Amino acid sequence: MTSPDVSDRHRVSSAARLQGRGLDVLLAVVVGAGTLAVGAGLGRSEAALEASSVAAAAAVLTILLARRAPLAAFGLLFGVATLSALTIDLPFGRVRVEQPAILGLFVLLLLQGRLRAFRPIAISASVACFAIYFGTMVLSSILNAPAIMVSARLLIWTGISMLGAVVAFALVWGHKGEEQRVLSLVGLLQGLLGLGIALAFFTLGPNGIPGVQVSPGEAAKVASIDYEANLYASLLGLQIGRASCRERV
Repeated sequence: MTSPDVSDRHRVSSAARLQGRGLDVLLAVVVGAGTLAVGAGLGRSEAALEASSVAAAAAVLTILLARRAPLAAFGLLFGVATLSALTIDLPFGRVRVEQPAILGLFVLLLLQGRLRAFRPIAISASVACFAIYFGTMVLSSILNAPAIMVSARLLIWTGISMLGAVVAFALVWGHKGEEQRVLSLVGLLQGLLGLGIALAFFTLGPNGIPGVQVSPGEAAKVASIDYEANLYASLLGLQIGRASCRERV
């Protein structure tokens, strides 16, 4: 028979898990709905609605995956971040589609206490260096920026990008080596899609083929679903390490 103490602990643990899942769902709904509302309400264009829908879906999925499948959340966040051409254009600036997910994940990880991974001295020192760097940028913007609003937008983008690094680190903490596999998988999917686009390009020509970067005076380059061909090339480069490891095995 199960002792009363074990049974009580099991009930408390089950209640805590249920409460945690409820928090995940609530935060996912708030961030997703807020992203969609802001994009559709302030963007007031079909492109803004499309981009905000992608951003809202990414935020919801990554937040719901963060507790049970953090590596999947990390991979999805990285994959969405590669969509550099997809932005939510608002009257006061542009929002990248991964930024709502970064903010939502940061709040979730903070509430879950999973940012304790930054306590070791070496990691804390790195975070402090970035904080000093960002603080210097803020001070410089306040004292010297000729256009304070433009500078403020750049600071917000930089701050969210730094939070993205914090979120990514917290998600992959404790999964040694697995993060490279996730990154390689994103690169592999992009690569396969790019091969299909390249085949269509060589068969049908550049006109009307999405995923091809065409610049005046330059040869057409395959960019897959990314906006920049060099970003696509970087994703393909992720496969080198994976291939080398397989070759050694």
